[in-house]
Amino acid sequence: MNLAFGHDEEQFCLNCLASLYEQPLNEFFETGLHYVQSRECFEKAWNKLTQKEECPCKETCAFEQCFKV
Repeated sequence: MNLAFGHDEEQFCLNCLASLYEQPLNEFFETGLHYVQSRECFEKAWNKLTQKEECPCKETCAFEQCFKV
């Protein structure tokens, strides 16, 4: 999600990104997910992560939200 929203120098948790863009988490996630899945370069990396331990923001991210799809 970070790269999809133009954040390539720092990683933010999903909750942090939603707050940054002043959107509810679910709404922000849906917007980002549709964009990520529409771009092959993002989708490949997204699909590689299958376990919480692999998540770069596992301490603060809403992993269950990201990976229930």
